Parts: sequence; structure tokens; C-alpha cells
Amino acid sequence: MSRSYRINVRFDPEKPVEADLLDHLREMQQEKRCSFSRLIVMILKEYLSRSDQYPFTLEDIRTVIREELEYISVMPTASSALFSPEEVLLSEEEQQENDRSVLEDLEMFG
Repeated sequence: MSRSYRINVRFDPEKPVEADLLDHLREMQQEKRCSFSRLIVMILKEYLSRSDQYPFTLEDIRTVIREELEYISVMPTASSALFSPEEVLLSEEEQQENDRSVLEDLEMFG
């Protein structure tokens, strides 16, 4: 009695996805010069080995990013002239131009 385990796989040539897959398998079989059984075993082995390389989920990635960003300060630590409030004095003409520019920019947003 044979110790091999059989699985039958059927590809329906009327279904485009399955027909494309069958064509691809035939091409690979010719390139590798092996049986369909051997080819499918190789494909499954490669697929299963790759899936073990990334055993993390999207939530795992989010957790790591949150942990890393938790201790990062986004506020300036030293006082800087860039962050200190200062009074800007505009001439009346500059103020009108500034107002006109702001209104034009706001009109772009509807």
C-alpha cells in the first residue's frame, strides 16, 4: 500500500481565473520540467514558508508605532523667536492687500 496522500484539484477552463491559473501552472511545469504534483508541492512549500516571515498584523504595527511615538516631543524645548508671539505692524495699504489676499484664498475653497 502506498504512503502517498492524494488530493484531486480541478480547474474549470470556463472560469477565467481558473483557466489563467492552469495556463500559468502549465508554463511553470515546462520551465521546471517536473510533474504537476511536484510543482504544486513546491508552490505550497514556498507559500507556507513566506507566510511565516510576517507573523504580525496591522494592529501589531500600529502598536509598535504608538509605542515609539509615545516619548517623542513635538513641542519646542527651547524658547525660540519663531515660536514667541510678536506684534506685526502693517501699514493700512499692506493690511488691505493682506485682507484682499485672504479673501481671494478663501474663495478658492467655495
